[in-house]
Amino acid sequence: MYDRRSFLKASGAVLGTSLMSGAAGAQYDQFEGYRLVGEAPVQGINEVVARGDWAYATSQGSITTININDPTTPFVAGRAEGEDATDTPDVDVAGDVAALAHNDGVPGVSLFDISDPTNPTFETFYEDKDTVHNCFLKEDPDDGRIYAYLCISDSFAKARMVIVDVTDPANPETLEGKDPSYTSGSEDVPDGSGDSDDERGTGGAWMLQDAQPKMANGSNSPIHDMYVAEDDEGNQLAYNCFWDSGMVVVDVTDKRNPVAVGHFGGTSDATGDLVDYIVGEKTNAHYCQPTPNQDYAFVGAETFPGPAAPPGEDTVQPNGDHGGLRVFDTRDVQPLAKGGRAVYPEVDRRAIKERGYTVSDVGDRYSRLSEEDRPDPYQNPSPDRGNGRKSANMVAYLDAPEGADDAALTSHNFDVTDEMLVSSFYQGGVRAYDLTTLYSGGDYENHARQPRAPVEIGAFAPDGMAFWTAVDVDYEEDPDRIFTMGADIGKGAVMLELERGGSSPI
Repeated sequence: MYDRRSFLKASGAVLGTSLMSGAAGAQYDQFEGYRLVGEAPVQGINEVVARGDWAYATSQGSITTININDPTTPFVAGRAEGEDATDTPDVDVAGDVAALAHNDGVPGVSLFDISDPTNPTFETFYEDKDTVHNCFLKEDPDDGRIYAYLCISDSFAKARMVIVDVTDPANPETLEGKDPSYTSGSEDVPDGSGDSDDERGTGGAWMLQDAQPKMANGSNSPIHDMYVAEDDEGNQLAYNCFWDSGMVVVDVTDKRNPVAVGHFGGTSDATGDLVDYIVGEKTNAHYCQPTPNQDYAFVGAETFPGPAAPPGEDTVQPNGDHGGLRVFDTRDVQPLAKGGRAVYPEVDRRAIKERGYTVSDVGDRYSRLSEEDRPDPYQNPSPDRGNGRKSANMVAYLDAPEGADDAALTSHNFDVTDEMLVSSFYQGGVRAYDLTTLYSGGDYENHARQPRAPVEIGAFAPDGMAFWTAVDVDYEEDPDRIFTMGADIGKGAVMLELERGGSSPI
């Protein structure tokens, strides 16, 4: 299979001047684009997250802390090695805990104490059944405990979300499993209580195969990434990216009893053969993040149409397109406590009961229909109006930027605020979008009928750079200044400021 990481390293493409930092469209010409204001070299950098005065980056098996108290002068302040120096594509933090995902080599996450960001300390390694491509940390609003949500794919067939209590990073505890003796996916439960295969996907975990075995066994459906969001009442939803099988949204308010409450955005390949990255269409679920109020969800695809070639092989001509971002109206995807519907109530029956509900109360309309009368849950999965399961409708699409044919321009990781989206597009750079065009004034119904895509208001894509992620930076000293941090793959973090020319729509 074509390896997108090797492609990025070997491409060496030169981007056209159309991708350079510049002004947005005429109707938003009060923005003058991005300006580079600071850099912090971090060798081997992939992901970076920003929390207050600090940013945390993954770099060659370690975590690196960056002081961003003054966004114009970021500097490296600390570094700590994890369990293994192989591929570590993701990092996340919550409270005083950080987790580093190990995608190659040892399977699991390295856990750190970051109570002193200048001196992060490695605490322990949590091992699971298979490698962890991405992780998400979230502090519970009720008891203050910190949970790690792990993306674990056992040869794709057992792709699942696993919840681990990491409040004490030196003593992590998995919530997966129905047997109390179960400690992690890498170990067998003692004789008489079943082996690890019986435990996987149960308890504090959610597995695609339980609900959609054809998708899990027959398509390119690993769990690639996730995002956990919280409403004002403390209810939490985990947005899980299952690649060709789309988004599965799981109510994780009760960590030991997760219930799926939404499934949308599947592709036409959801039950087909494996799809190579280089010939994929622009509709997989690579990364997702909802708006803060969770009324909309952005789903980015990662696809590489060519022309490009794996090492030693012939060039493949374009087929498909570089992946952009789909925008879904997710107002109907709600936690159970707010009237949400369980999309797979028979699969989640035990968890529904443990949470005090009945299947008849929370089951959705698909599950109550007979197999013959049940509609196809993946209707019209085209990239331009793909709806997937009808728990959410697509209302807009953001195309990947244009550029040189041999450049990697697909979307990658991004960040969403109330009024702005910032996204990386590898060699297509960092892009900023005004979201007020999508739901200005809260007039959701009108925009659902006549949706308007978010408008690009800034771009930064100089030659020789390729970005893994882009994140918003909250600068409390001067909230009117808008900063974005990007991770220039393998080189370091850059700080960008969105320049204004006149009055702002944001």
